[in-house]
Amino acid sequence: MKEEEIKIRIVPSLKRDFQDICENEQTTMSNKINTFIFDEVKNKKPIKHTYRKQLIKLDVRNTNGRLYKKDELLKSVFDENGFEYTELDRLNNKKLYGQFGHSDETSTHQYNATHYVSNLRIDEDWLIGDVTILNNSILPILDNLVFRIIGFDAILKSEDTFK
Repeated sequence: MKEEEIKIRIVPSLKRDFQDICENEQTTMSNKINTFIFDEVKNKKPIKHTYRKQLIKLDVRNTNGRLYKKDELLKSVFDENGFEYTELDRLNNKKLYGQFGHSDETSTHQYNATHYVSNLRIDEDWLIGDVTILNNSILPILDNLVFRIIGFDAILKSEDTFK
């Protein structure tokens, strides 16, 4: 991990109180701050934001030649136990992790993910899903993103092949 300097501006009275605490605990201010930050990062649960998004326009060939067909998502097949399911059902059995930008991998590991897509459904000619943001760094650009590709990676709208 890259070491960076963190500058904190506090009023002199609080600074003196903090120095007293550090003296009582026989530690330095920087160790106390580092420990606090480490504990916060380790114990903090990520804030998750979920948004309903149009993912893929169905039955339209994009400029990369990909065609996602509605009837293929809704086609019934039987598993080895004789239970009927659709491709849409299969996709909804797990979270589909994605990351910002294109990856060379066909799937994204959840530890590298910036988001996941779940609750896939069809609304007219669109595949709709709930996109849950796992990395708040992409929230400021969320309105400039579309969610595409096999793992529903997020790409800038300007790079989208579904124009």
